[in-house]
Amino acid sequence: MKEIKSTFLVALSFITVSYCQTTGEKIGAQLLREDFTMFRDSIQKLHPGLYRYADKNELDKKFDSCYRTLDHPLSIPEFWTVISFLISAVKDGHTGCALPARIMNHYSNQVPSFPAKLIFIHIHGYIQCCNEKNCLEGTELISIDHHPLHEIMEHLFCYLPSEGSIRSGKNWELSRKFQLLYNLVYGEHDNYVIEYIDRGGQLHTDSFKAAPFTEVFKFL
Repeated sequence: MKEIKSTFLVALSFITVSYCQTTGEKIGAQLLREDFTMFRDSIQKLHPGLYRYADKNELDKKFDSCYRTLDHPLSIPEFWTVISFLISAVKDGHTGCALPARIMNHYSNQVPSFPAKLIFIHIHGYIQCCNEKNCLEGTELISIDHHPLHEIMEHLFCYLPSEGSIRSGKNWELSRKFQLLYNLVYGEHDNYVIEYIDRGGQLHTDSFKAAPFTEVFKFL
């Protein structure tokens, strides 16, 4: 299959340069719908296997539903989640979208997020490192803010691309994008309450403060 990158990247870059002076600025609903229509038209005309894994009627319903949600201003990252949801629904591992570099730089340096680096294996998540609490390294994460981790994973998987029903790629992508996706889907928090299982098999509850991406990853 010919690999394509969503033309959403081009369209979103245009809006970013033309209408947004700050990363927190909202884009009006009319502009969002115009950009969304450009994205939909382009991917339907150019993608060589749009319906290889996705049913056309079901995918069209999702496009229509997402379009209807664009009735109020959104930030660029919020709009990105809408497009990411649709690209995930295509089920093509060669099709994806990414935020503009300056938006990611802003998130990395300024926006507080979940303060631990996670690794996802099958339906489990493990804390690879936590600068605030080194004792958590190597433990299995069970829940965040009373949301079971397996439910969080299933929810966030809806925003990640994959080839057909293959899930291993989603695990890898979620390890890279967890902080961003969790913020956008569940909202930003100042503190997080977690449940985890230590290396001895005991269940514990703990809490820690949010931190920017750069603080989470700087020792990796």
